[in-house]
Amino acid sequence: MENLDTSYARHLAEVNKHNQVVVSEDIYNEQGALLISRGTVLGESKVEVIAKHKLVKPLEQSVDIASSLDGQALLDYLNKFSASVPGLSTATSQSEVQKILDYCCHQYDRYPLLRQKLTVMSRQMRKRYYRALFSALAGVLIAIEMQLDEEDRVTIFLAGLMHDVGMMHIPPEICEKNGPYSLEERRVMEAHPVIGKHFLDMVPGLPAAVSRAVLEHHETALGTGYPRRKRADQLSVTGQVVAQCDLIIAYYLRYKFDAGLSRELTIAALRLNQGLHSEKVDQAAVSMLNGIIPPEPIVAEVPSVQSLIESQDRLKDQFDKITLLVSKLVEHIDDELKVTIMNMYEQLSITMVRAGIFQNEFTEWLREEGEDEGLELLKLQVMHSDVDFQFNRMLHLIWEGIETMPAAKQEVRKVAEDYYARMIPKTCRTPRCQYL
Repeated sequence: MENLDTSYARHLAEVNKHNQVVVSEDIYNEQGALLISRGTVLGESKVEVIAKHKLVKPLEQSVDIASSLDGQALLDYLNKFSASVPGLSTATSQSEVQKILDYCCHQYDRYPLLRQKLTVMSRQMRKRYYRALFSALAGVLIAIEMQLDEEDRVTIFLAGLMHDVGMMHIPPEICEKNGPYSLEERRVMEAHPVIGKHFLDMVPGLPAAVSRAVLEHHETALGTGYPRRKRADQLSVTGQVVAQCDLIIAYYLRYKFDAGLSRELTIAALRLNQGLHSEKVDQAAVSMLNGIIPPEPIVAEVPSVQSLIESQDRLKDQFDKITLLVSKLVEHIDDELKVTIMNMYEQLSITMVRAGIFQNEFTEWLREEGEDEGLELLKLQVMHSDVDFQFNRMLHLIWEGIETMPAAKQEVRKVAEDYYARMIPKTCRTPRCQYL
């Protein structure tokens, strides 16, 4: 697999075709040999040189981009992007919010390495760039709801912009893959917060809180996230806000084609997942979304009652199988992973209850009155989709537990694999995961 500098160098070489990238200081390998001289334009041929060596300094410290995205340009892009998201500009266009965004953009302007990274992302990873803008905007709005101080607002803004910066150092064939992932590919993808923190830690003068928030943006209060599986009392407020923003973006983009309903469906999904982040962050996120005034909703195509009843029955069956699988495996799994699996199982159980999947009376309501409740049927479909996502995450953890059993338990592992193969549908045996 390519080293981290090579993947980023390939992005820089592509940027160089439109915006000159020049080596700002001599580049040496770890043995002290000069690889590329100062003043050299970083084209594709130089990338192949970099690919063969481990550099003494990270590549971003040794290059300059002719025209990088400065603070004023960033503010303009933020406002343009806000206008493109239904209802978002109603919140971000307020004078007080504009003052905060202007200040945050001036703070961003102080760090040339951040400007370099965002410039490259805007050219090479357009979707992630838009998510970075969305995260920065949503983060500031949540910070205002929580009445956080100026320092925390700036931390959340910068961490929102940079939360996926580590993705630029991951080979595109993995980073852009839709799934399924192998266990090794998943581990590479789940390293992106660590890679991002490593980069941010070397940015001169950047507060450590920014890199910490980036490191924590896939962690949950229940200890079921990654890369460190930290729990609520180990997480920073700013990291939890950025994590919540990442969740909001995933839902908002998933439902953006439901005319005028993206806000309602996102709120429904967030409420289903209460407890993933701190209660104050959860409440502030929903309050922030309630302050966004979307267009008049149009409930067009809705799922049928029968399809939702069948979905409920399928999810019940899956849950019963996972319950049995966990009961057979849990005592044989590494203690740390065992805690994570049980936390995830508890979260899944709560989600099933919140979605009404165990309630027979809810099924009766669906049969008798559901046909006339278009928006409620859409919300229920959202809940079922999210339960499916949690099932997939649970399967990842269970399979990791099976694969990491020590040599002394190979007989148990064989039995566990057999259980997994018999109980889990063939299409799910390599658990899927979407990285957003």
